[in-house]
Amino acid sequence: MKYCNLTSILVVIVLIPFSLSSQTQSRIRQLEAELAKAEGKAYWETKVNLARAYSQVDPGKTLEMGSSVEVYATETGNTGLLEKALITKAAGYHVKSMLKESLACCREALVLNKTTGNLEEMEFALNLMSLGHQHLGDLTRAIETAEQVLKIRQDRGDTLRMAASLSNLAPMYMKAGQYPKAQSCLLKALRIYEQRNDTLGVVGRLQTVVQLMRRSGRTDSIRPYLFKALRLSRLAGYDFQMAELQSTYASFLKSNNQIDSAIVYEEAALEVFRRVKSPESIGQSLINLGELYSHDGLTLDGKRFFWEGIAIFSQASLIPEINFAFLAYANQLHLAGQPDSVVWYLKQAYRSALNCHQSIVIQKAAHLLYRHYREASTPDSALKYLEVYSTVSDTLAGESARKRIAELEVNYETLKKEKQITQLTLEQQIHQRRIQFLWLLVLSLLAAATLTTVTFLLKRRKDRLISLQQVELHQKEQALMAAEIEKQKLQEEELLRSLEYKSRQLSSHALHIMQKNTLLQEIQEGVEQLGSQADQQQTINKILSALNQSLRSDKDWELFRLYFEEIHPGFFEKLQAVGTDLTSNDLKLCALIRQNMTSKEMAAVLNLSPLSIKSSRYRLKKKLNLDPESDLEMFIRQL
Repeated sequence: MKYCNLTSILVVIVLIPFSLSSQTQSRIRQLEAELAKAEGKAYWETKVNLARAYSQVDPGKTLEMGSSVEVYATETGNTGLLEKALITKAAGYHVKSMLKESLACCREALVLNKTTGNLEEMEFALNLMSLGHQHLGDLTRAIETAEQVLKIRQDRGDTLRMAASLSNLAPMYMKAGQYPKAQSCLLKALRIYEQRNDTLGVVGRLQTVVQLMRRSGRTDSIRPYLFKALRLSRLAGYDFQMAELQSTYASFLKSNNQIDSAIVYEEAALEVFRRVKSPESIGQSLINLGELYSHDGLTLDGKRFFWEGIAIFSQASLIPEINFAFLAYANQLHLAGQPDSVVWYLKQAYRSALNCHQSIVIQKAAHLLYRHYREASTPDSALKYLEVYSTVSDTLAGESARKRIAELEVNYETLKKEKQITQLTLEQQIHQRRIQFLWLLVLSLLAAATLTTVTFLLKRRKDRLISLQQVELHQKEQALMAAEIEKQKLQEEELLRSLEYKSRQLSSHALHIMQKNTLLQEIQEGVEQLGSQADQQQTINKILSALNQSLRSDKDWELFRLYFEEIHPGFFEKLQAVGTDLTSNDLKLCALIRQNMTSKEMAAVLNLSPLSIKSSRYRLKKKLNLDPESDLEMFIRQL
């Protein structure tokens, strides 16, 4: 009966996405109404959901509807619908305790899931498989499939279902003796429920942690978790959970011989169990109180609690619980020294346990009966129960050994898988790091190539701009040079024109002086040839005096010198630098030589005779420190 209750609870957990036990009937009615209106694909999808809803109240109908969907899906080749039909049938088989058939359907569905990739269906199938393996005693596969479910939920980031998976895995690890893993799962689930402010989830995980610590012998660490669970249950008003925790704490106090405190907590738990009307919990709490009140010897209160607990179990037809209650009561009767009553209760428990194959009760009852008959000197009966005790003990020892071996195998397989997972993880990390390194290398090369290309293009562009600027600058310089040359050319032309003009003026002026002087000389000669009359002599003398004065005038020379210095700047300074004792007539002679005048022309200008010019030239050479054979004209032109 416990097995059926556990199965129902676990299946409800599995079917959370599809139905809630408190709403099953209304959900069925809603789906039936939708099915009546649905057509085509929607009809078969609705039928699958309806079949799954029926698994809570009529698994036979679940199988029937699931089979009809399977036939349709097979005929139409609808892989996704076929997968759902197989998982629906698996749920129906599971509730009917046809676990092998349920597992077979799940395996087929998982093969199809490789094509469909439906994570919801995959998760549902793996959950059913985990429960099926667990009930069949294959703890290794149960853990393996439960771990797959957890991974799916972790990958999807579904924290609530992750907490449920962790909570389901913890008891499996406990059975396999993997207490650290069980504790790790519970603490992770506890953190998730705390983050979601799910008080009921937190309390449930704390209860499981307490059970884990009691089972692993870590009773010293129980109190903080237990008190926290009690406090949260009281604040949230979870009376039933609080009562269970109080009963658990009473048992803990009993093991530490704190009987009075244990009685207080157990009575408080019993009051709540009575209020919520839970027969199994009420009966167990009454038996616990009977043992507590009879701790120092069987008392009337102790008897009363024992009998009331047995009556509750009887009313609820809880036979295994009645058998355990008879054993507990018989043990108290034995301590109280009431052997006859002990035998009666032990035989009642023994016979009932034989009918329901309750090995542990058979073993304990047989051992107590053997001990009683041995003390009563009844060897035949003692031998009979000793043989039963030995046989059952051997069987239980074999089962215990097998369980231990199975646990060791589970541990070995787990360690092996953990090693493989670690190795795979390490290989994946190495592979990922290699890929990351290669990507980094490729990206670095691309970045370097891009940088080089960009740098090259920028440099090329810069060089092109510089080249264009240089060309433009060169062109401007050439234009400036051309303009400057043109300007200089124009200036030179202008200068040449000016020089030519001034030269013409100078020549013209020199010619004018020469002509004037020639004319004056001719006039002078003419006047001298006039008669020598006394009355005319005075007038002629005046004319000659005026002519001499005009011939000696320096005004014409000054104007000539002005024109000459404009054409030949610095000429006279250079002459004077060569010959320091040059006279005014020497300077005039040099200027006329520079103007390429003949001796006759120079004589006319200077109002001298040609012979005087020759003498003046000779003296000028000496003053200029020139040899008599030197070319005076060449020397003067080079100045």
